[in-house]
Amino acid sequence: MYITVNNEQIEINFNPNIYVNVWGPEHFYYVELREYVKDNLESRLVEAFHFNRNAKVVKDFNFFFFGEFYGDYEISVFKFVKNVGLQKIYTHRYNDCGKLVEFNLVTDNIEEAKVWTKSIDDYQKKHGCIVKLNSKFEDINNQYNTKNLESPYKTYNIGRFPKISTDFKTVDETRKYGKLWFGNWKVFWSYQHPRNWKNLSAKEISDDILGL
Repeated sequence: MYITVNNEQIEINFNPNIYVNVWGPEHFYYVELREYVKDNLESRLVEAFHFNRNAKVVKDFNFFFFGEFYGDYEISVFKFVKNVGLQKIYTHRYNDCGKLVEFNLVTDNIEEAKVWTKSIDDYQKKHGCIVKLNSKFEDINNQYNTKNLESPYKTYNIGRFPKISTDFKTVDETRKYGKLWFGNWKVFWSYQHPRNWKNLSAKEISDDILGL
């Protein structure tokens, strides 16, 4: 998804995690990712990142948030204006209503795949999205009969994925060092799963990933 605001071009992608990039004439841009939790009117900061495109002080040119599961996210983009400070130039809140959403079922078990499609049906009823489903089972895939060839707004991978992340966001069940909290509020088990799936049912796994 590309958006043009005056002299800036902004790219936002949710496939399967959040990616943001900004191009424009200024040296400094700032991206803030916030999340609305349980229908709370006040959002919480998840991650923030600034771009420094000054050739003398090079910083990474894009923003990533590696969580692949659902969140009611809001992305805001700011630019730094001399003698003024940060000015918000664009805001996008996650909204897949009427948009194509792709679901990849990673399983060899057809009964498990059927359970996961129940969560997908619940997600579709809640969000009003268009479903494209990929699995090893054509009978299940054809239930949705999506012929839309456009790129999906969001991609979800549903399965039992190993925990491969080792950074401070997912090392333990909480972001805590000793008795002090650090980092932002959001904690999760891995980039693919909000919590450890080993003792969860198949339905709980898919509901977790889809925010149900």
